[in-house]
Amino acid sequence: MLARVLLLIVLLAGCRGTPTEIPTTPRAMPTTTPTEEPLPTRTPRPLPTATPTPAPRELWIANTQGQGAVLRAQPGAGDRVVGLAEGTRVAPQGEEQDLEGRRWLRVQEPVSGRFGWVAAELLVPTPPTSRLTPGPGTPAPTLTRPR
Repeated sequence: MLARVLLLIVLLAGCRGTPTEIPTTPRAMPTTTPTEEPLPTRTPRPLPTATPTPAPRELWIANTQGQGAVLRAQPGAGDRVVGLAEGTRVAPQGEEQDLEGRRWLRVQEPVSGRFGWVAAELLVPTPPTSRLTPGPGTPAPTLTRPR
């Protein structure tokens, strides 16, 4: 028992030195006033602007398997103005018309200067890869009508 008392005295004597401070980390204290969340604001979206696709300045007769197309006075079965060989360049005039499920474009054939209508599926915006344009003096294809 004497040993225990001596051990206690030695331990207490060692604690009498200068007290050292233990660093403390500050803690955030909750506030009594709640912080309000800001309301979401709507950002206006810019209105879309229409970007017009420029109309082609020239079109070519194509998709006829070498048969060519007919420039007509009116869309559909209008009078035949002139035959146009595959690969012939024409100038669109900006007029379009739908007739019996087909779209027709008014064009000008630049060599003769004649105006007329051609079915849109026979016109392309770039020259056909295999131009079948007849040489000089070769007549343009003609349309045969069933009897």
